[in-house]
Amino acid sequence: MTPNEVQDLFKNVPEDEESRVQALKQLLGTAEKLQETKSSELQNLAEQVGNGSREEPAQAAASKAHLGIYLIDLIQTRPLKEKALPYMNIIYKLLGMAVAQEFEPDLINPQAPYILLSQASLGTSEPGFPDFDGFLGLSSAALAYLSHEKLQDSFLETSGAIEVFIAAFQRAIEGTSVFNLDDTDEQAQLAQLQSMYTKTWADLSAHSRFVSLCPLDGPVAGLLLGWISSSRNAELQTAACLAFGNIARTDAQSTAFVQELSVHRSLIPIISSDSETDAQLLHCVLSFLKNLSIPASNKAILGSAGLLDPKALPRIWALDTQPQVQFDAVSLARILLINCPQNVRHVCATSDTQDKTPIQQLIDLHRKADQEPTKMETARAVAGVCRVLHSDKPVGSSLLSESSLLSASEEEARALLRSFYDKHPTLIDTLLYLGLQTKFPVLRSDLWFVLALMARSAEGFVIVKQAILQHPELKDLLAAAVAGEREASDDPPTGTGLDLSTIGQLEPRQADPKKTATEVKVDRENALVLIAELTKSGPEELPSEVRNEFVKMLKTGGELVVGDRKETGCAASQ
Repeated sequence: MTPNEVQDLFKNVPEDEESRVQALKQLLGTAEKLQETKSSELQNLAEQVGNGSREEPAQAAASKAHLGIYLIDLIQTRPLKEKALPYMNIIYKLLGMAVAQEFEPDLINPQAPYILLSQASLGTSEPGFPDFDGFLGLSSAALAYLSHEKLQDSFLETSGAIEVFIAAFQRAIEGTSVFNLDDTDEQAQLAQLQSMYTKTWADLSAHSRFVSLCPLDGPVAGLLLGWISSSRNAELQTAACLAFGNIARTDAQSTAFVQELSVHRSLIPIISSDSETDAQLLHCVLSFLKNLSIPASNKAILGSAGLLDPKALPRIWALDTQPQVQFDAVSLARILLINCPQNVRHVCATSDTQDKTPIQQLIDLHRKADQEPTKMETARAVAGVCRVLHSDKPVGSSLLSESSLLSASEEEARALLRSFYDKHPTLIDTLLYLGLQTKFPVLRSDLWFVLALMARSAEGFVIVKQAILQHPELKDLLAAAVAGEREASDDPPTGTGLDLSTIGQLEPRQADPKKTATEVKVDRENALVLIAELTKSGPEELPSEVRNEFVKMLKTGGELVVGDRKETGCAASQ
């Protein structure tokens, strides 16, 4: 058939079914001959019949006739399918090429993705089993359809849709052996198709309906768990982590993954393997673990399972050539350290194979990292450690070994805290990064919170005082925090303010990042607690000019705190 004949065919589509079949057979017969002779004209023919550009007359006619839609009907309808069976692989290939062009989702049969994936996953002995080109065509068409949200909705509402997708996905993963591929171009095509399947799977598993279709005690979840634990294929492991990461969006689900399914025991070996460098897989594993680390009851379990051991997260921290993966690993560590004394104990201790503590490795990474997000996360992780150490009663008791927790004295805990700071002299520089950056005010609020806690103990006071003296700009930042939204001024407001004993009634508080007004007040109170602790020192510890500046800040802040409390009281009485 010439291009003009193809154009005429679609301009004059027969109305009766039998004539349409004959016309299609004529087209497919031409395509078959072109394929048998390996003619490059097959591609041209497919483009002519595709739903694509409106510039070519044949394409316009084909689009108007909805050939792609008719081909799907042909696959689906038994009488038509039987007549077209000899041409089925040609149909598959033409369909893939046609759908690669522009199409209208509203005109597509909502069942089309399911139909195509069902054909793609047929057994080798079943009629219509696709060859490699046919599999590419079916898969490309199905995945193109599933890039549209409306067709995703319809697909997930179809019974057995997830199972059909998984079967086709596995066929793609096993394609080299299933289709006996030895041609490098075909292998490259297959690799590209595998990536397309993974992307579509990510979209489907992020869909709101997916959680209900994949209960953790169901067969799909069981299959995905098998992909993680026993599969050596990075694409399948990545796909499983993508799906589970999307499911683990609630504390209940994350807790079940860890405390009932113990999925972390299969994840930790992946990130602990020196041979595992697949960036996509590592990113998905770490992202999944981050979700699992959010519930408080999971943190210590994950830490004790080896996630913070030298071969696990610290190994990833050293992957300078993969900055995104490195960031993911630091971020995961930060989450694990939040209010978890057991994990803080782990990162503050050396191991048999490492002289450096994990927290020192994070401090070193902060110093050498080029990426701002990584520097930020390392600083936040260090802040999390300091927060736990100074929230302990007594302070520093998280540094005690588990066996001595009950018997150790307060002085032993404090001695360990002093030793910890002596062994990590650059810790404060990492911590202060939160205050010296300007991009995220809420993180500066975290710094005041932590420094206020630290300044209440003798061991922490020494570190904070040293930081204030070495970084004069911190005084300006504290003045701004005390003043709130006003510019810091050298002249305190009129009034006596609060004396030190009144300031001592304030407690360090965590700021709420969602409430700006509250954050300003909390910043002020945390700054005042910090300043009050610093001014308690004698002239031999704090230079008189610095102490005088802080006394002025106390007077300024004292009056503002009184005003804040009056406003709160009036609002509460209304």
